[in-house]
Amino acid sequence: MAKKPTANIPDKEADMPATRVLVREVRDELKADIRSLEHKMESRSKETDAKLEKMMAAIHRTQSLMEDQRGDNKAVMDGIKNVIDHLKSTDARVDEMERTIKFLARSKSPTS
Repeated sequence: MAKKPTANIPDKEADMPATRVLVREVRDELKADIRSLEHKMESRSKETDAKLEKMMAAIHRTQSLMEDQRGDNKAVMDGIKNVIDHLKSTDARVDEMERTIKFLARSKSPTS
C-alpha cells in the first residue's frame, strides 16, 4: 500500500503553527511573571529605602555625638591651657622670688 499524502502537516514540532489559545496562554504566563518580578523589585526597593533611612539616622546620631565630643574636647583643652598658663605664671613668680632671696642673701652676708 502506498502512503497517502498528508495535507501540509509539518514533520517537526518547531515547524508547527501555534494556536491562538496557546499564544494567549504563553502571553498570560509572561504577564504574570512580569507582574511577579515587578512586585519583587518594588519590595526590594522598599527594603533598600528602609535600610538607607536607618543608615542615615545612624550617621546623624554619629555626627551629633562627634559635635558633642568636640565641645567636650574644647572645654578640656581650654582647661589644660589655663593650667599651663597658671604654671608659667607660678614659675615666673618663683624665679623672681629666687632672685630676690639670692640678692637679699648677698646683701646680708657677714662680709658686709
